[in-house]
Formats: sequence, C-alpha cells, structure tokens
Amino acid sequence: MSSSRLILPSVQRVVNSGHVHRSSGWVRKGTEALYNKDWTTPSIVHSSRTMSSNLDSRSHVGRSKQLCIDNLNPNIKLMEYAVRGPLVIRASEIEKELEKGVKKPFKEVIKANIGDCHAMGQVPITFIRQVSQSCSILHIFKTDLFQTAQVNDGAVTSSVKGFLRMHWIGLWLKFCMSGPLILALVAYPELLDDPRFPTDVKERAKVLLAGCKGGSVGRLPSVDLTGIQTSITLSSSQSSMRGTPQPIRLLKWVPIIYVCYTGSYTDSPGIEVIRRHVAQYIERRDGIPSNWEDILLSAGASEGIKNVLKLLICDIGCKKPGVMVPIPQYPLYSATLAEFNMHQIGYYLDEEKGWSLEISELKRAIKEAKEVSEPRVIVVINPGNPTGQVLNRDNIVEIIKFAHEEDLFIFADEVYQDNVYAKTSKFHSFKRVLTEMGPPYNKIQLASFMSCSKGYMGECGLRGGYSEVINLDPKVKTMLLKSISASLCPTSLGQAVMDTVVNPPQPGEPSYERYKAEKEGVLKSLAERAKMVADSFNSFEGFSCNTVQGAMYAFPQLKIPEKAIKKAESLKQQPDVFYAFQLLEQTGICVVPGSGFGQKPGTYHFRTTILPQPEKLKTMLENFRDFHKKFLEEYK
Repeated sequence: MSSSRLILPSVQRVVNSGHVHRSSGWVRKGTEALYNKDWTTPSIVHSSRTMSSNLDSRSHVGRSKQLCIDNLNPNIKLMEYAVRGPLVIRASEIEKELEKGVKKPFKEVIKANIGDCHAMGQVPITFIRQVSQSCSILHIFKTDLFQTAQVNDGAVTSSVKGFLRMHWIGLWLKFCMSGPLILALVAYPELLDDPRFPTDVKERAKVLLAGCKGGSVGRLPSVDLTGIQTSITLSSSQSSMRGTPQPIRLLKWVPIIYVCYTGSYTDSPGIEVIRRHVAQYIERRDGIPSNWEDILLSAGASEGIKNVLKLLICDIGCKKPGVMVPIPQYPLYSATLAEFNMHQIGYYLDEEKGWSLEISELKRAIKEAKEVSEPRVIVVINPGNPTGQVLNRDNIVEIIKFAHEEDLFIFADEVYQDNVYAKTSKFHSFKRVLTEMGPPYNKIQLASFMSCSKGYMGECGLRGGYSEVINLDPKVKTMLLKSISASLCPTSLGQAVMDTVVNPPQPGEPSYERYKAEKEGVLKSLAERAKMVADSFNSFEGFSCNTVQGAMYAFPQLKIPEKAIKKAESLKQQPDVFYAFQLLEQTGICVVPGSGFGQKPGTYHFRTTILPQPEKLKTMLENFRDFHKKFLEEYK
C-alpha cells in the first residue's frame, strides 16, 4: 500500500493548483420539502456528455450553457449528506415562519440533527476563548520608549486619525486631561496587557503568534512625524484658540515594534509549534513517541480525512478503489466516496450487541466487495457516530489483524475521544494498540483524526483539526504535502484553538482550576444527558435504544405502523423520513432519519444529539413522547 504509483495520478502532477469539490449533497426540486430521490438524483439527469434539450438549459441566443444539470460532474449528483439535508432546510424555513409570526404548535425549532454544542447552548471553555481572542489581535507591539506629543488643549481631527490608522493599524488614541492635553499614542494592545487575562493565557498567545509568519523579528520602520507638524490641526476648547492650527511638539519617539500576524499564511501542514504540541499531546495520551512531522493540521477533521483519502483514488486492475465504512456511518464518508468516485464497502454494526463490530461481518463485506472493487481502506469511527459505542481494546486488536490480513490502510476517526460516558468504557487509540502489538502490525499504515469541534470544546465554527499519518512511504508523504499545499493552509485561528486542546493549562498555572472545572462540568452534564436520552426512548412504545457509551448522539430504532409505511410510500418517502417530517412539523424537533446513515433493511432509526441543555432536553423528550403517542394512534 506504500507505493507512490497507487496514489491519485493528478496528485502526483499537481504543483500548486487544484480544488477539492465541496457540496451539501442536495439538489432541491420544486417547492415540496420531501426527502426522496428527487433531492439527490433529478429525473432530468442523463449522460454527463448529453446537452439538455430543455429551454432553461440554453441561453437566450440558443447556445448551450457551459454548465447545466446535464453536464454537471456526475459524482456531485450522487453525493448525499443527510445531516444537512431537506429536513434541515425545512427546519430553517419554519424558523423564518416563526419570526414572521406564523402560528405553529410550538415556539421554537430544536435542531437536534447536528453535533453543534454551542448552538445548543453550551458555554465556551474560557481558556480556549481567551487564547484565541489574544491571538486574533493583529499586532503585538513592544516599545522601548514611545513617548507623547504635547499640544494645547484640543481634539485630533479626522485627517490625523486617518493618517495614524493608515500607518499604525491597531494603535489607539487616548486622551489625558491634565493641564495641557497629552496626545498619547499607546502601543500596547488592550487584551495582552489586560490584567483580567491570566499570565499563562498571554504566554501561550505569544508563543503561537511567534510561530506565525513575521514572527518576533518583523520590525516596522521608524517614521519621522516632524514633517507633518503643520498639517495637523488641533482645535482648542477655549474660544480664543478655537480653530487655530497648533503644531505638535514631539517629545520622543523611539519605537521598536515587533509584529506577529495571525492573518498571514502559515505552512501548509500548519504552524510548526502547534504540530509539535500535538505530537506531545499524543505522547502523553498513548505513552509512545510521536513525530511532529507526521502531524498535519486542517480546517476540521473532515478536511484532513479528505486530504488523505484522495491519495488512494487509483483504479487497480480496472476496479475502483474500495473503502470499508461502518453502517450506520457518518455521511461525510458516503458523500466523499461518491465525490471521489470510490466504491463504498458497507459493513454492518451489530445493534443487538450494542453496535459492536464483528470480524465475521468485515469478512463478509470485503469478500463481496472484491468482485467489483479493490479494497484499500477500512474506516473505523471510535467512539461511534451516529451509534455512540466505544470499542474495547480486544476489538481493536481484531480489527488491526484483519486490516493486516487484507492489506488495508486504517482510517481511525477519533474525534470523540474525550466523549466517553459509560463507566465500563475507555478510549483506546488505534495508534497505541497498533504500536503495542509490535511487528508486523506496527507497520500498518494508519491515519488518525482529531477535531476541536467535538469533545468538551465544541468549537465547530472555528474549524480546527489534525491528522497523524504514520508508516507512509517517504515518496507518498511528499505527494501528500504537495497536494495539501494547493489549498495553501488551514485557518490560523483554527490552528490556535487546536493548540489549546492539546496544550491545556497544567496544575499550578493560573488558568488550571477554572479550566478543569469547566471541562469536567461539560463532560459530566453530557454523561447525564446521554443517560436521560437513552432511558427516555426506551420508555416509548415501539422504541429501543442502546446505551450511549460515548460521542454525542443516540440512534434509537422504532417500529413504524404499516399504515404509516404505506402513507410514506404514497408520498415517495422513506418511512423514517416521513416520521421525521411529521415530528418536525408538529413539534419543531429536527432529527436525521436513519436512512441517511444507512441501516439494515426493514429497520427504521433516527439520529438525535444529546446536546440540548438539560431543561430544554427534558422538554424536547416530553414533546417527543406526546408526538409519538399521537402518531401511533393516527396510524394504528
């Protein structure tokens, strides 16, 4: 699997160009909020080379459009991403209707469809926000001596402000009324000098900023202001002096200004000091060495997954590359495989055994897949999304042995590693287990992924994540670095937030006690809500829900009456989709149908988060219970 000839040919050719397609995965047809085939595969789609005969696909002069639905990338048309599908679109429409005063049997929409902690009311971790805010300052200024200009009592005109703003962005004008007005050109940013910010926060921010382009050696040139004295007009508050030009007398100005820019590009794999901190975090977690050069920072784990996965797009023996993914699975994988024109090899998790991963099922799935594809990758999500299970060490050992037997590259999606709630469960990283197993297993190619969007942090919008890719052929690693360089770099603020996750306050530091209390408080509350959700659904008629051992979701199974199934068929909807739409329209609760994640034929599920705050979650579950009773009564 290490040969460079088996990676995407276009990646070998790229120098500094290329794009990864992004799509929500949905094509909306008409105005009905229906989740059916028309959302993903419009009936007007034919060959990608066939020009449309419809009038709307031609310009007013009769010439064919360069891009229409008929010549759109067919892989994009195949993409589906249920987490942000038509139910979510309808939920947003309902929110707007509520804002306009449209009467509904509920007052708000609860978007339990997605794992967005802060959107559900979780308060950000103070330490993370303090460091990221400090890093968002444009400049750090150090001045040996930046004295003031003495003038008569007056105010600075807009022209002076404009000049200063243009030449020294970030400086603030402050006024002191003590005898003659002292115009203070203050060169210290408020946040880094604010006593409310702990010293460890400030030190971390300075370390990160020093790693940005410009570092601590960038020096702005001194500017002689004496030449603009007569052009600066200050108006005295005294009537006798009003409107009279008053020259500024410069006392001293000897600035030494050090500049760090978080707005500059970083190295494509990320800021070196943060990559080193990630490696140190992995070493503390696993007790085994980690090479910082194997760490690649990214705009969320999703980007990291796609960056590595696209290396494996290479048909072998006229067969598509195959990727094994768990069913149910996080739709990122099915959407990305469709986009990359790779073959999805689904292996079912065993719901009756707490969503366990059975090796016999892996063998069944790969045997069938070999007839039409060349299996190259196995994806394992641990803790599980949407199923909430946590793999034990013995199970991971079995998976690694299977991957070795079948010569598979392992993708370990471990973004929920902090979210383990069951007392009998413990997170084990694939890297640690693989390394402890020794030869030949410790030579298996492995990419593991982490994010700042989940865990106790929940910083979804700041887009921070990392990949650790080990046992790569050096030539392939060069290709990987070349490929990601085409996207320039992940956001510097996202990288900074990832640093706060892997390099948190330590005992004895000013921020430690508050950080510890906030982290433990979040995880304790999530554990309580995980239990509340599973217990509640298990009390519903026709429901069964496994224990939520980890992650942020429950994936209950429900029995849908035959009458409701026929109603769904008449609307060309999947039964679980029909149920979810009815739930949304009658209660405002938005969940994701199980068919969007994959499920065994004849079974119906949905995914809901455990993230609404306790009181809101309790109300949501009560409303859910009332709806379900009415639904069963209507379709019995």
